[in-house]
Amino acid sequence: MRAQVKTFRSLALAAGAWAAVMWPMQASSQVLRCHIQSSDQTLSLELRPSQDVYDLRSLDFENGFRFSAVWLASQQQLKTYVHFSLKKKRMLISQQVLTIPPTHCTSPFVQQMVYAGTLERELHMACHTPCD
Repeated sequence: MRAQVKTFRSLALAAGAWAAVMWPMQASSQVLRCHIQSSDQTLSLELRPSQDVYDLRSLDFENGFRFSAVWLASQQQLKTYVHFSLKKKRMLISQQVLTIPPTHCTSPFVQQMVYAGTLERELHMACHTPCD
């Protein structure tokens, strides 16, 4: 019986070590897709896992919005930033840190609506991971 417990523990430790090694490899091949819509403009942004918090990908919209995001692989977090142009500068109007769930295939794991500007302009964002 003790030999079986030792064998089971050894297998469990080996499986855990294999998962720790393989998870970063799988994460590097993953892609998050965000679809952002504002007014009559719809843009898409593809994000890959990164270790650098400054590795932002950004989209500029004609109505003054700027959407930026980074996928932090080590923390399984998506950080999003929405700025709005005011005359000569951009003002941060939304910043979110979202935990990416382990199962987020096809359906969006996050949907966000942001309002800004004197005309109450609206920006809608949804992100998901495509299924293989």
